[in-house]
Amino acid sequence: MRLRPAFTIIEVLLTIAVFIIVVSFVYYSYLKSQSNQALVASTEQLANVLRSAHIFAREAKDKRGWGVRRDSSVSYSLVSVGATTRQEKNYFLESTVEIPDDFFVRFEIGSGEASANTSIFVKNRYGRIMRVDVLKSGVVEVAIVN
Repeated sequence: MRLRPAFTIIEVLLTIAVFIIVVSFVYYSYLKSQSNQALVASTEQLANVLRSAHIFAREAKDKRGWGVRRDSSVSYSLVSVGATTRQEKNYFLESTVEIPDDFFVRFEIGSGEASANTSIFVKNRYGRIMRVDVLKSGVVEVAIVN
């Protein structure tokens, strides 16, 4: 009988270990990429809601001022401001994204000017941060911090 070459148990285990390491790096990269995409999408949505509030206030929709406020680390609301503040619509961030600090940006009726220059930071679980700047003039800008 001839001996045929075959894999030893050590070679099989080593191959499996290398495969697991490669798959883990690919999976981690995939999760990080998904989280970064969620950060960009959530930040752009927040900026668009702020722009809408600015337009509503400038055009004096419902004869009220308009604004956006943080409700929790994962949600914020479009609000109309008159004698009372009324929540018009609630928005939620993507699952891996949060807004760590409170904010309330209010736009004046008629002029659409913001009460003050405001920076809103949005971050994901991997530490990437984006910033939404609301200038006193009502201009809304998005920037990548890191």
